[in-house]
Amino acid sequence: MVNLKEDNYIYDTSDLEILHDNFEEYDVSDLDDIISYDNSRETQNYNYYREDENRAIPELHIDSVQQQSPVIGYDFIKLCLPLIHADEVGFTVTRGNFFRTSHPNIPAKEDERITRALFGENRNYRQMLLTEDEQQKLNSNTYENQPFREAKLRFPNAKPFFDRDNLRLGLGHMYFHNGDFIVSISGKVVSNEGNLGLIALNNIDEALNTIKTTRLVDFNNEAFRQRAEVLSLHVTNDLLVPDINSYTKAFSSYLPLRTDRYCVLNYGNSGYEVLARGKQSKQTPNYQFCIYNKGAEIREHRQRSYIKRIGGSGMAIANNTIRMELRLRNFPAIRKFLAPDRKKGTLTLNELLACEQRPVIQMLSLLNITTESLREARGKYITMVEEDTYPTQAEFERMHGLIRLLELHDYDLSKVRSYIEVETKRKTHSTYFKEKRDILQRYITCYMPLTVANLTEVLQAMSY
Repeated sequence: MVNLKEDNYIYDTSDLEILHDNFEEYDVSDLDDIISYDNSRETQNYNYYREDENRAIPELHIDSVQQQSPVIGYDFIKLCLPLIHADEVGFTVTRGNFFRTSHPNIPAKEDERITRALFGENRNYRQMLLTEDEQQKLNSNTYENQPFREAKLRFPNAKPFFDRDNLRLGLGHMYFHNGDFIVSISGKVVSNEGNLGLIALNNIDEALNTIKTTRLVDFNNEAFRQRAEVLSLHVTNDLLVPDINSYTKAFSSYLPLRTDRYCVLNYGNSGYEVLARGKQSKQTPNYQFCIYNKGAEIREHRQRSYIKRIGGSGMAIANNTIRMELRLRNFPAIRKFLAPDRKKGTLTLNELLACEQRPVIQMLSLLNITTESLREARGKYITMVEEDTYPTQAEFERMHGLIRLLELHDYDLSKVRSYIEVETKRKTHSTYFKEKRDILQRYITCYMPLTVANLTEVLQAMSY
Protein backbone atom coordinates (compact mmCIF):
# COMPACT_ATOMS: atom_id res chain seq x y z
CA MET A 1 0.00 0.00 0.00
CA VAL A 2 1.28 3.48 -0.80
CA ASN A 3 2.44 5.71 2.04
CA LEU A 4 1.72 9.13 0.59
CA LYS A 5 0.09 12.19 2.04
CA GLU A 6 -2.71 13.63 -0.05
CA ASP A 7 -1.34 16.69 -1.76
CA ASN A 8 -1.97 19.38 -4.34
CA TYR A 9 0.55 20.73 -6.81
CA ILE A 10 1.08 24.35 -7.68
CA TYR A 11 1.96 25.00 -11.29
CA ASP A 12 3.76 27.93 -12.87
CA THR A 13 1.27 29.10 -15.49
CA SER A 14 2.86 32.43 -16.34
CA ASP A 15 2.95 31.91 -20.10
CA LEU A 16 1.25 28.61 -20.85
CA GLU A 17 -2.55 28.59 -20.75
CA ILE A 18 -2.80 24.86 -21.36
CA LEU A 19 -1.31 24.14 -17.95
CA HIS A 20 -4.20 26.01 -16.33
CA ASP A 21 -6.66 24.13 -18.50
CA ASN A 22 -5.12 20.85 -17.37
CA PHE A 23 -5.59 21.38 -13.66
CA GLU A 24 -8.66 22.07 -11.66
CA GLU A 25 -6.97 20.30 -8.74
CA TYR A 26 -3.98 22.06 -7.19
CA ASP A 27 -1.78 20.01 -4.89
CA VAL A 28 0.51 21.18 -2.12
CA SER A 29 3.15 18.72 -1.00
CA ASP A 30 4.02 17.82 2.57
CA LEU A 31 0.78 18.89 4.21
CA ASP A 32 0.64 18.73 7.99
CA ASP A 33 -1.43 15.89 9.42
CA ILE A 34 -3.93 18.44 10.72
CA ILE A 35 -5.60 20.76 8.22
CA SER A 36 -7.78 23.68 9.28
CA TYR A 37 -9.94 25.36 6.66
CA ASP A 38 -10.32 29.11 6.55
CA ASN A 39 -14.03 29.73 7.02
CA SER A 40 -13.73 33.52 6.87
CA ARG A 41 -14.92 33.43 3.25
CA GLU A 42 -18.22 31.80 4.21
CA THR A 43 -20.93 33.05 1.92
CA GLN A 44 -24.00 34.99 2.91
CA ASN A 45 -25.41 34.67 -0.58
CA TYR A 46 -28.38 32.55 0.42
CA ASN A 47 -31.69 32.77 -1.37
CA TYR A 48 -34.68 33.65 0.83
CA TYR A 49 -36.89 35.47 -1.67
CA ARG A 50 -40.58 34.58 -1.78
CA GLU A 51 -41.64 32.73 -4.92
CA ASP A 52 -45.36 32.18 -4.47
CA GLU A 53 -46.96 35.60 -4.78
CA ASN A 54 -49.78 34.08 -6.82
CA ARG A 55 -49.98 31.00 -4.62
CA ALA A 56 -49.41 28.75 -7.62
CA ILE A 57 -48.34 25.15 -7.18
CA PRO A 58 -45.34 24.53 -9.50
CA GLU A 59 -45.77 21.45 -11.62
CA LEU A 60 -43.08 18.78 -11.63
CA HIS A 61 -41.53 18.18 -15.05
CA ILE A 62 -39.99 14.73 -14.95
CA ASP A 63 -37.86 15.15 -18.08
CA SER A 64 -36.88 18.78 -17.55
CA VAL A 65 -33.51 17.83 -15.96
CA GLN A 66 -31.22 15.36 -17.74
CA GLN A 67 -28.19 13.58 -16.31
CA GLN A 68 -25.53 13.75 -19.02
CA SER A 69 -23.63 10.57 -18.14
CA PRO A 70 -25.60 7.35 -17.56
CA VAL A 71 -22.70 5.85 -15.57
CA ILE A 72 -20.71 7.27 -12.67
CA GLY A 73 -18.09 9.73 -13.93
CA TYR A 74 -14.98 11.45 -12.59
CA ASP A 75 -13.55 14.83 -13.50
CA PHE A 76 -10.22 14.22 -11.77
CA ILE A 77 -8.33 11.09 -10.72
CA LYS A 78 -4.91 10.94 -9.11
CA LEU A 79 -3.34 7.50 -9.45
CA CYS A 80 -0.38 5.67 -7.95
CA LEU A 81 1.19 2.60 -9.52
CA PRO A 82 3.43 0.75 -7.00
CA LEU A 83 6.42 -0.18 -9.14
CA ILE A 84 6.90 -3.53 -7.43
CA HIS A 85 4.38 -4.45 -10.16
CA ALA A 86 6.38 -2.81 -12.97
CA ASP A 87 7.18 -6.07 -14.79
CA GLU A 88 3.62 -7.38 -14.43
CA VAL A 89 2.24 -4.13 -15.88
CA GLY A 90 4.86 -3.98 -18.63
CA PHE A 91 5.91 -0.56 -17.31
CA THR A 92 8.80 1.17 -19.05
CA VAL A 93 10.12 4.72 -18.79
CA THR A 94 12.13 6.92 -21.16
CA ARG A 95 14.76 7.71 -18.54
CA GLY A 96 16.53 10.39 -20.58
CA ASN A 97 13.43 12.58 -20.35
CA PHE A 98 13.35 12.55 -16.52
CA PHE A 99 15.77 14.03 -14.02
CA ARG A 100 16.33 13.18 -10.38
CA THR A 101 15.07 15.47 -7.68
CA SER A 102 14.21 15.40 -4.00
CA HIS A 103 10.91 17.18 -4.80
CA PRO A 104 9.47 15.23 -7.73
CA ASN A 105 5.92 16.30 -6.90
CA ILE A 106 6.67 19.91 -7.93
CA PRO A 107 6.57 20.13 -11.75
CA ALA A 108 9.63 21.42 -13.60
CA LYS A 109 9.57 25.05 -14.65
CA GLU A 110 10.38 26.22 -18.12
CA ASP A 111 13.97 27.15 -17.22
CA GLU A 112 14.73 23.56 -16.18
CA ARG A 113 15.92 22.35 -19.57
CA ILE A 114 17.46 19.11 -20.73
CA THR A 115 20.65 21.01 -21.52
CA ARG A 116 21.06 21.83 -17.84
CA ALA A 117 21.34 18.13 -17.08
CA LEU A 118 23.38 17.21 -20.18
CA PHE A 119 26.08 19.81 -19.70
CA GLY A 120 26.02 20.37 -15.96
CA GLU A 121 27.95 18.52 -13.27
CA ASN A 122 26.99 15.03 -12.03
CA ARG A 123 25.37 14.23 -15.35
CA ASN A 124 24.57 10.60 -14.50
CA TYR A 125 23.13 11.54 -11.15
CA ARG A 126 20.96 14.37 -12.49
CA GLN A 127 19.27 12.18 -15.04
CA MET A 128 17.15 9.19 -14.18
CA LEU A 129 19.78 6.91 -15.75
CA LEU A 130 21.11 4.41 -13.23
CA THR A 131 24.74 4.64 -12.16
CA GLU A 132 27.08 1.66 -12.50
CA ASP A 133 26.92 1.10 -8.75
CA GLU A 134 23.13 1.06 -8.78
CA GLN A 135 23.04 -1.29 -11.74
CA GLN A 136 25.46 -3.63 -10.00
CA LYS A 137 23.25 -3.75 -6.91
CA LEU A 138 20.28 -4.64 -9.05
CA ASN A 139 22.19 -7.33 -10.95
CA SER A 140 23.58 -8.86 -7.75
CA ASN A 141 20.14 -9.34 -6.23
CA THR A 142 21.11 -7.17 -3.25
CA TYR A 143 17.44 -6.52 -2.55
CA GLU A 144 16.16 -10.03 -3.13
CA ASN A 145 12.91 -10.50 -1.19
CA GLN A 146 12.81 -6.72 -0.64
CA PRO A 147 10.65 -5.61 -3.58
CA PHE A 148 9.90 -2.13 -2.22
CA ARG A 149 13.59 -1.25 -1.78
CA GLU A 150 14.37 -2.70 -5.19
CA ALA A 151 11.64 -0.58 -6.80
CA LYS A 152 13.02 2.58 -5.14
CA LEU A 153 16.49 1.80 -6.49
CA ARG A 154 15.23 0.84 -9.93
CA PHE A 155 12.99 3.91 -10.25
CA PRO A 156 14.61 6.78 -8.32
CA ASN A 157 12.70 9.95 -7.42
CA ALA A 158 12.38 11.92 -10.65
CA LYS A 159 10.16 14.16 -12.73
CA PRO A 160 10.09 14.99 -16.45
CA PHE A 161 11.88 18.00 -17.88
CA PHE A 162 9.64 20.90 -18.79
CA ASP A 163 8.68 20.23 -22.41
CA ARG A 164 6.01 22.08 -24.38
CA ASP A 165 5.79 19.22 -26.86
CA ASN A 166 4.67 16.75 -24.19
CA LEU A 167 1.77 18.80 -22.83
CA ARG A 168 -1.66 17.22 -23.30
CA LEU A 169 -4.98 18.82 -22.39
CA GLY A 170 -6.33 17.00 -19.33
CA LEU A 171 -3.05 15.28 -18.50
CA GLY A 172 -1.49 16.36 -15.23
CA HIS A 173 1.91 16.03 -13.65
CA MET A 174 3.56 12.60 -13.58
CA TYR A 175 6.55 11.67 -11.45
CA PHE A 176 8.34 8.93 -9.49
CA HIS A 177 8.35 8.97 -5.71
CA ASN A 178 9.65 6.27 -3.33
CA GLY A 179 9.23 3.50 -5.87
CA ASP A 180 5.78 4.62 -7.03
CA PHE A 181 4.65 6.20 -10.31
CA ILE A 182 2.16 9.03 -9.75
CA VAL A 183 -0.01 10.60 -12.44
CA SER A 184 -3.08 12.86 -12.51
CA ILE A 185 -5.70 13.04 -15.24
CA SER A 186 -8.78 15.24 -15.58
CA GLY A 187 -11.99 14.85 -17.57
CA LYS A 188 -10.65 17.22 -20.23
CA VAL A 189 -8.46 14.36 -21.48
CA VAL A 190 -11.55 12.67 -22.97
CA SER A 191 -13.47 15.82 -23.96
CA ASN A 192 -14.25 16.64 -27.57
CA GLU A 193 -16.65 18.65 -29.75
CA GLY A 194 -19.94 18.89 -27.85
CA ASN A 195 -18.69 16.73 -24.96
CA LEU A 196 -17.52 18.28 -21.67
CA GLY A 197 -15.60 15.13 -20.78
CA LEU A 198 -15.84 12.86 -17.73
CA ILE A 199 -13.63 9.83 -17.12
CA ALA A 200 -15.68 6.63 -16.88
CA LEU A 201 -15.52 2.92 -17.60
CA ASN A 202 -16.33 3.41 -21.30
CA ASN A 203 -13.42 5.81 -22.02
CA ILE A 204 -10.71 4.96 -19.48
CA ASP A 205 -8.47 3.43 -22.16
CA GLU A 206 -8.64 6.67 -24.14
CA ALA A 207 -7.42 8.53 -21.03
CA LEU A 208 -4.61 6.04 -20.34
CA ASN A 209 -3.51 6.12 -23.98
CA THR A 210 -3.12 9.90 -23.72
CA ILE A 211 -0.59 9.36 -20.92
CA LYS A 212 1.39 7.12 -23.25
CA THR A 213 1.29 9.55 -26.19
CA THR A 214 3.82 11.70 -24.35
CA ARG A 215 6.31 8.85 -24.94
CA LEU A 216 7.54 9.34 -21.39
CA VAL A 217 6.15 6.04 -20.07
CA ASP A 218 4.47 2.94 -21.47
CA PHE A 219 2.41 0.14 -19.91
CA ASN A 220 -0.32 -2.41 -20.52
CA ASN A 221 -3.70 -0.74 -19.91
CA GLU A 222 -5.51 -3.75 -18.49
CA ALA A 223 -2.70 -4.61 -16.04
CA PHE A 224 -2.36 -0.92 -15.10
CA ARG A 225 -6.05 -0.70 -14.20
CA GLN A 226 -5.72 -3.75 -11.96
CA ARG A 227 -2.71 -2.42 -10.03
CA ALA A 228 -3.02 1.39 -10.05
CA GLU A 229 -4.37 2.76 -6.75
CA VAL A 230 -6.58 5.83 -6.35
CA LEU A 231 -5.11 8.61 -4.20
CA SER A 232 -7.80 11.25 -4.73
CA LEU A 233 -10.63 11.97 -7.16
CA HIS A 234 -13.61 14.15 -8.05
CA VAL A 235 -16.90 12.26 -8.45
CA THR A 236 -18.86 14.43 -10.88
CA ASN A 237 -22.49 14.52 -11.98
CA ASP A 238 -23.38 16.95 -14.79
CA LEU A 239 -27.06 17.83 -15.12
CA LEU A 240 -28.60 19.68 -18.06
CA VAL A 241 -31.25 22.06 -16.69
CA PRO A 242 -33.71 24.45 -18.38
CA ASP A 243 -32.81 27.49 -16.21
CA ILE A 244 -29.31 27.37 -14.74
CA ASN A 245 -29.73 30.34 -12.38
CA SER A 246 -33.02 29.09 -10.94
CA TYR A 247 -31.60 25.65 -10.16
CA THR A 248 -28.38 27.03 -8.66
CA LYS A 249 -30.44 29.32 -6.42
CA ALA A 250 -32.53 26.35 -5.32
CA PHE A 251 -29.47 24.85 -3.63
CA SER A 252 -28.68 28.13 -1.88
CA SER A 253 -32.09 27.93 -0.21
CA TYR A 254 -31.39 24.55 1.38
CA LEU A 255 -27.68 24.77 2.23
CA PRO A 256 -28.16 26.87 5.41
CA LEU A 257 -30.09 23.99 6.96
CA ARG A 258 -26.82 22.23 7.79
CA THR A 259 -24.51 25.12 8.63
CA ASP A 260 -23.75 23.72 12.08
CA ARG A 261 -21.85 20.85 10.40
CA TYR A 262 -20.71 22.43 7.14
CA CYS A 263 -19.52 25.82 6.04
CA VAL A 264 -20.65 27.09 2.66
CA LEU A 265 -18.28 29.22 0.57
CA ASN A 266 -18.78 30.92 -2.76
CA TYR A 267 -17.18 28.87 -5.54
CA GLY A 268 -15.82 31.78 -7.56
CA ASN A 269 -18.79 33.53 -9.11
CA SER A 270 -20.43 30.38 -10.38
CA GLY A 271 -21.74 28.43 -7.37
CA TYR A 272 -21.09 27.09 -3.89
CA GLU A 273 -18.46 25.03 -2.11
CA VAL A 274 -19.41 22.99 0.95
CA LEU A 275 -16.77 22.00 3.51
CA ALA A 276 -17.02 20.12 6.79
CA ARG A 277 -16.44 22.39 9.76
CA GLY A 278 -13.48 22.07 12.12
CA LYS A 279 -10.04 20.57 11.82
CA GLN A 280 -9.35 17.63 9.56
CA SER A 281 -6.86 14.92 10.52
CA LYS A 282 -5.42 12.26 8.25
CA GLN A 283 -7.85 9.76 9.84
CA THR A 284 -10.84 12.02 9.11
CA PRO A 285 -12.61 11.84 5.74
CA ASN A 286 -11.37 14.93 3.89
CA TYR A 287 -13.86 16.01 1.25
CA GLN A 288 -15.55 19.02 -0.28
CA PHE A 289 -18.67 19.38 -2.36
CA CYS A 290 -19.02 21.92 -5.16
CA ILE A 291 -22.25 22.94 -6.91
CA TYR A 292 -21.78 25.37 -9.78
CA ASN A 293 -22.66 26.62 -13.24
CA LYS A 294 -20.14 24.86 -15.49
CA GLY A 295 -20.30 27.46 -18.28
CA ALA A 296 -19.69 30.35 -15.86
CA GLU A 297 -16.75 28.45 -14.32
CA ILE A 298 -15.12 27.89 -17.73
CA ARG A 299 -15.44 31.57 -18.61
CA GLU A 300 -14.24 32.69 -15.19
CA HIS A 301 -11.01 30.69 -15.53
CA ARG A 302 -10.59 31.61 -19.23
CA GLN A 303 -9.92 28.04 -20.26
CA ARG A 304 -9.23 28.85 -23.91
CA SER A 305 -7.73 25.50 -24.91
CA TYR A 306 -10.65 23.65 -23.37
CA ILE A 307 -13.19 25.96 -25.07
CA LYS A 308 -11.48 25.29 -28.39
CA ARG A 309 -11.66 21.53 -27.76
CA ILE A 310 -15.37 21.36 -26.89
CA GLY A 311 -16.39 24.00 -29.46
CA GLY A 312 -19.50 26.15 -29.58
CA SER A 313 -21.78 23.16 -29.07
CA GLY A 314 -19.86 22.19 -25.93
CA MET A 315 -20.13 25.70 -24.52
CA ALA A 316 -23.86 25.70 -25.23
CA ILE A 317 -24.13 22.54 -23.12
CA ALA A 318 -21.89 23.99 -20.39
CA ASN A 319 -24.00 27.14 -20.15
CA ASN A 320 -27.00 25.01 -19.17
CA THR A 321 -25.12 22.51 -17.00
CA ILE A 322 -25.17 22.48 -13.23
CA ARG A 323 -22.17 20.47 -12.05
CA MET A 324 -22.14 18.65 -8.73
CA GLU A 325 -18.62 17.61 -7.82
CA LEU A 326 -17.69 15.62 -4.72
CA ARG A 327 -13.94 15.91 -4.15
CA LEU A 328 -12.50 13.04 -2.12
CA ARG A 329 -9.02 14.04 -0.96
CA ASN A 330 -7.83 11.13 1.17
CA PHE A 331 -8.33 7.42 1.70
CA PRO A 332 -10.92 7.73 4.53
CA ALA A 333 -13.08 9.96 2.29
CA ILE A 334 -12.78 7.51 -0.62
CA ARG A 335 -13.85 4.65 1.63
CA LYS A 336 -16.71 6.67 3.19
CA PHE A 337 -18.41 7.39 -0.13
CA LEU A 338 -17.22 4.63 -2.46
CA ALA A 339 -16.32 1.60 -0.34
CA PRO A 340 -18.15 1.83 3.01
CA ASP A 341 -17.44 -1.82 3.84
CA ARG A 342 -13.67 -1.40 3.48
CA LYS A 343 -11.79 -0.72 6.70
CA LYS A 344 -8.41 0.37 5.32
CA GLY A 345 -6.49 1.11 2.13
CA THR A 346 -7.90 2.53 -1.06
CA LEU A 347 -9.46 1.35 -4.33
CA THR A 348 -7.72 0.18 -7.46
CA LEU A 349 -8.65 1.93 -10.69
CA ASN A 350 -10.70 -1.09 -11.80
CA GLU A 351 -12.61 -1.12 -8.51
CA LEU A 352 -13.32 2.59 -8.87
CA LEU A 353 -14.66 2.21 -12.40
CA ALA A 354 -16.91 -0.66 -11.29
CA CYS A 355 -18.29 1.30 -8.30
CA GLU A 356 -22.04 0.94 -7.73
CA GLN A 357 -22.33 3.45 -4.86
CA ARG A 358 -24.26 6.73 -5.22
CA PRO A 359 -21.80 9.19 -3.64
CA VAL A 360 -23.26 12.50 -4.90
CA ILE A 361 -26.77 11.52 -3.79
CA GLN A 362 -25.30 10.46 -0.42
CA MET A 363 -23.64 13.87 -0.07
CA LEU A 364 -26.91 15.64 -0.82
CA SER A 365 -28.62 13.59 1.88
CA LEU A 366 -26.02 14.84 4.38
CA LEU A 367 -27.22 18.32 3.43
CA ASN A 368 -30.83 17.31 4.11
CA ILE A 369 -31.69 17.26 0.40
CA THR A 370 -33.44 13.95 -0.11
CA THR A 371 -36.37 12.74 -2.17
CA GLU A 372 -38.30 11.98 1.02
CA SER A 373 -37.77 15.39 2.64
CA LEU A 374 -38.64 17.20 -0.60
CA ARG A 375 -41.78 15.12 -1.10
CA GLU A 376 -42.86 15.94 2.45
CA ALA A 377 -42.13 19.65 1.96
CA ARG A 378 -44.03 19.75 -1.32
CA GLY A 379 -46.96 17.92 0.23
CA LYS A 380 -47.10 20.41 3.10
CA TYR A 381 -47.18 23.33 0.70
CA ILE A 382 -49.95 21.83 -1.43
CA THR A 383 -51.96 21.17 1.72
CA MET A 384 -51.50 24.76 2.85
CA VAL A 385 -52.67 26.10 -0.50
CA GLU A 386 -55.66 23.82 -0.64
CA GLU A 387 -56.71 24.65 2.91
CA ASP A 388 -55.73 28.30 2.53
CA THR A 389 -53.67 28.10 5.72
CA TYR A 390 -50.44 29.99 5.92
CA PRO A 391 -48.45 29.97 9.17
CA THR A 392 -49.75 32.12 11.99
CA GLN A 393 -48.30 35.56 12.52
CA ALA A 394 -46.19 34.27 15.44
CA GLU A 395 -44.76 31.44 13.34
CA PHE A 396 -44.02 33.86 10.51
CA GLU A 397 -42.18 36.21 12.88
CA ARG A 398 -40.11 33.33 14.27
CA MET A 399 -39.09 32.31 10.74
CA HIS A 400 -37.90 35.78 9.85
CA GLY A 401 -36.36 36.30 13.28
CA LEU A 402 -34.17 33.23 12.76
CA ILE A 403 -33.24 34.34 9.25
CA ARG A 404 -32.21 37.73 10.65
CA LEU A 405 -30.12 36.11 13.38
CA LEU A 406 -28.42 33.91 10.78
CA GLU A 407 -27.60 36.97 8.67
CA LEU A 408 -26.05 38.72 11.68
CA HIS A 409 -23.94 35.65 12.56
CA ASP A 410 -22.65 34.55 9.14
CA TYR A 411 -25.35 31.87 8.81
CA ASP A 412 -23.67 29.83 11.54
CA LEU A 413 -26.26 28.11 13.78
CA SER A 414 -23.63 27.47 16.47
CA LYS A 415 -22.96 31.22 16.69
CA VAL A 416 -26.69 31.91 16.89
CA ARG A 417 -26.98 29.36 19.69
CA SER A 418 -24.12 30.99 21.61
CA TYR A 419 -25.67 34.42 21.11
CA ILE A 420 -29.03 33.28 22.51
CA GLU A 421 -27.32 31.62 25.50
CA VAL A 422 -25.44 34.83 26.32
CA GLU A 423 -28.51 37.03 25.97
CA THR A 424 -30.87 34.74 27.89
CA LYS A 425 -28.23 33.42 30.34
CA ARG A 426 -29.67 29.96 29.80
CA LYS A 427 -28.32 26.86 28.12
CA THR A 428 -30.20 25.83 25.00
CA HIS A 429 -31.62 22.34 24.75
CA SER A 430 -29.82 19.65 22.73
CA THR A 431 -32.68 19.70 20.22
CA TYR A 432 -32.03 23.37 19.43
CA PHE A 433 -30.49 22.79 16.00
CA LYS A 434 -33.24 20.44 14.89
CA GLU A 435 -35.96 22.88 15.94
CA LYS A 436 -34.34 25.76 14.10
CA ARG A 437 -33.93 23.68 10.97
CA ASP A 438 -37.63 22.88 11.18
CA ILE A 439 -38.44 26.60 11.25
CA LEU A 440 -36.30 27.20 8.17
CA GLN A 441 -37.88 24.19 6.50
CA ARG A 442 -41.36 25.60 7.10
CA TYR A 443 -40.30 28.91 5.60
CA ILE A 444 -38.99 27.20 2.47
CA THR A 445 -42.09 25.02 2.28
CA CYS A 446 -44.50 27.92 2.51
CA TYR A 447 -42.81 30.62 0.51
CA MET A 448 -40.37 28.86 -1.86
CA PRO A 449 -42.31 26.10 -3.64
CA LEU A 450 -40.32 26.51 -6.88
CA THR A 451 -37.13 25.70 -4.94
CA VAL A 452 -38.68 22.45 -3.71
CA ALA A 453 -39.88 21.58 -7.22
CA ASN A 454 -36.48 22.29 -8.81
CA LEU A 455 -34.57 20.18 -6.29
CA THR A 456 -37.10 17.38 -6.67
CA GLU A 457 -36.54 17.38 -10.46
CA VAL A 458 -32.76 17.30 -9.91
CA LEU A 459 -32.92 14.26 -7.63
CA GLN A 460 -35.33 12.45 -9.94
CA ALA A 461 -32.79 12.75 -12.77
CA MET A 462 -29.80 11.47 -10.76
CA SER A 463 -28.60 7.89 -10.63
CA TYR A 464 -25.42 8.42 -8.55
